[in-house]
Amino acid sequence: NSYKVKFESSYRKSNPVKQVSGKQMAYVSPSPVRFPVGTRVIAVFQDNDWSKECYYSGVIAEPPKSMNKYRYLVFFDDGYAQYVTHEKILLVCESSRNVWDDIHPDSREFIRKYLEQYPERPMVKLQQGQIVKTEWNGKWWIARVVEVDGSLVKMHFDADGRTEWIYRGSTRLGPLYAELAHAAARKEQGTFSRHRGLGVASLKKVMGNRLNMPYVEYTRGTDGEEMKREDSGEILVNCKNYCNSLIFEILDGHGQSSETVPSRAVAKKSTTRRPDSNVDRMQDQQQVYPGVVEKSPQQPQGRVEPKKFEPHQCGPNCLNGTWYDPWAMKGENPLVIPMLCAWERQLNRCRGKRMVMYKAPCGRRLRNMEELHRYLRLTKSNMAVDLFDFDFWVHSFAEFVLERGFSNIKDLSYGSEHVAVPCVNCVDHSMPDYVTYSTKREPTDGVDLNLDPEFLIGCECTDDCQDRDKCACWQLTIQGTAYGPGGVVDPTVGYFYRRLPEPVMTGIYECNSRCKCSRTCLNRVAQQPLQLKLQVFKTENRGWGIRCLNDIPQGGFICIYAGRLLTEQGANEEGKNYGDEYLAELDYIEVVEKLKEGYESDVVQDDSDSPSEEKRGNEARSKEEGETSQDARDSDEEFQPAPWEKDKGNPLPEQSSIRTRLRNRNSRHGSFDNKASSEDRDSRKKASQSLSSIDHMYSDDEDSQLLRLPSRFAVVSEPKESDKSKRPRNQSVREFFGNEEYCYIMDAKNNGNIGRYLNHSCSPNVFVQNVFVDTHDLRFPWVAFFALTYIHAGTELTWDYNYDVGSVPGKVLHCYCGSNDCRGRLL
Repeated sequence: NSYKVKFESSYRKSNPVKQVSGKQMAYVSPSPVRFPVGTRVIAVFQDNDWSKECYYSGVIAEPPKSMNKYRYLVFFDDGYAQYVTHEKILLVCESSRNVWDDIHPDSREFIRKYLEQYPERPMVKLQQGQIVKTEWNGKWWIARVVEVDGSLVKMHFDADGRTEWIYRGSTRLGPLYAELAHAAARKEQGTFSRHRGLGVASLKKVMGNRLNMPYVEYTRGTDGEEMKREDSGEILVNCKNYCNSLIFEILDGHGQSSETVPSRAVAKKSTTRRPDSNVDRMQDQQQVYPGVVEKSPQQPQGRVEPKKFEPHQCGPNCLNGTWYDPWAMKGENPLVIPMLCAWERQLNRCRGKRMVMYKAPCGRRLRNMEELHRYLRLTKSNMAVDLFDFDFWVHSFAEFVLERGFSNIKDLSYGSEHVAVPCVNCVDHSMPDYVTYSTKREPTDGVDLNLDPEFLIGCECTDDCQDRDKCACWQLTIQGTAYGPGGVVDPTVGYFYRRLPEPVMTGIYECNSRCKCSRTCLNRVAQQPLQLKLQVFKTENRGWGIRCLNDIPQGGFICIYAGRLLTEQGANEEGKNYGDEYLAELDYIEVVEKLKEGYESDVVQDDSDSPSEEKRGNEARSKEEGETSQDARDSDEEFQPAPWEKDKGNPLPEQSSIRTRLRNRNSRHGSFDNKASSEDRDSRKKASQSLSSIDHMYSDDEDSQLLRLPSRFAVVSEPKESDKSKRPRNQSVREFFGNEEYCYIMDAKNNGNIGRYLNHSCSPNVFVQNVFVDTHDLRFPWVAFFALTYIHAGTELTWDYNYDVGSVPGKVLHCYCGSNDCRGRLL
């Protein structure tokens, strides 16, 4: 249908009558009902640069809800997105069955995919002050997050000082573009099995909060926040019927508006994290299970009391009358074992602060790990330092006791583990599937696993490898950091008295069978048998999981991931035939190479932690990140921080505890000073050209004939990097093993250990680490799990599977971890 419209005398004087279609007209009065997603509308676009408000055509992309302060998200035809209140939106009289057919071709494909996938939306999780690679005019630029408003983010481009609001689900944001491109590449490779990215692929998400990195989350709507698709059509019909009754009033120009924003009738739960949540993402939303945690302040019965201290020189005689047999005490809580051997753990106050000290059998008090390790060596004790902990919040005697259960298995490992692994079910009467329990890797056909010790490098240490400069194994770990992001050797990397404070991306080389050090060596951790008391239990909606029965200190070793080693082809065949739930990809080589190649552009961090004038110890990193000219600031390779960044002092030297080391690293991240808002007036430029072949809806003011420069929702072609950032592709290390070499896969479906029961969480409390023990072949690292934070007794242990969302055609796996930072999808 076409209509003849006569404009007012003050507008279009040369041609006051124009013939238009119903798709080019809108009702004059706001609708009394809520607009569903996908409704064709015109809405007021507010710009600080313009003194007049103008209507632009667009599509409803998000309904009003608490997260967006009860506003509509509107995708405008010319590539802009903005939140608009209900009274500033008018319904278009007619629209196509597929509403994206009415939109300009530049935005059509993006709108189509968005509406077809709604309410699932991939969006980049951002925080104020983060640095994100952002596309503009076909090129990647360095941009900084100024403000986050619901599904929109305000980015400040450092190169020219302009700001722009961008939809967080736009591929113009580097993290989302990279993830979708990676998923598309996996599709082209024809890899149909779902692999857990072991290695350090999950580092960005596991350490995202600590390193201030953005990541992609997949949001899903609920009945409480977003309207169902089946209801959307009915609401749209009601909206059309109402507006049809006003058609004559609209043509006469006498429409009235009495619309108000709909209010909530009832309180409903939301699965989306609220922006004002301050819950630590490492420990939030832990599931509660029937059981109690008993914390006994008393020492174990039958123990020998420490002697009263008398001045003396400590030696082996200090341990007379005490004994420690690791095999006789297996099954005991590791932190309780010292108390069974005439030790005493004391909680004291010093200058108002709580601190832990250990009283040795001879009566001497030890205040930290250095003193403890020195004492153990002087007395020639066969105790390891990881049996002790100096964190006052760790309860050595805490133990989780189950109150009730339907089924119980005393030892799921059937004696294969050093400690029994019980299994309980408080949900139903089911039992876990039978698994051939194995604590070692088992190579299959086509997997050439060379375990000949002659190919290993060993050390000659006799001091428990305390001197890292002399230990050959420690040097392999330390020198390996030069091949990671930044290219700087970190001498402090690795274990800290047999605890791992944070992941080592380039891997850890432990002492092996060729080394002369003892079993108490500080560099022998993942090769130790299971010591923690763990329990397999049935969850309500995520199958079987693992929880700890005692407290686990931060950095404590938990277990390894064992199973059958398969080739890529064998894994794909078994995944198709028998399921791919327990396939784990040994992608150590690819991940390290990818992190190194994309470090400057993909893992950009705030340089406020290392000011150029004060970071004497990081000169190499300073040259790579800070020493650039102003003319090259548009390059993500040579980014120079903006002048508003606040400098921080030098990091403190290495301290004697894990928490002190981590605190020093975390404190170096600067805060963002929001001065970019003053430059917001220069954010958009006007132009006298039109974006769409469809006529724009103008307001009644003559000044509104000015049109803005069009934008885009998505990247049209692959953005270009600056000339200096273009580097030739280096040959992959895996190619040196042969042309047909691919990642090997660990399959724990029918053969495996307790590590196969670890569930996924988007806010995990466990991280994965590559460790080389019985071979230095980079293709076959051990997969070990460590505590990312302090874990109290009774807590489920989870890690990040790091699946590639969208990499497997036809497979969608939603996440139900319950975390406040849940990304919504696993696959």
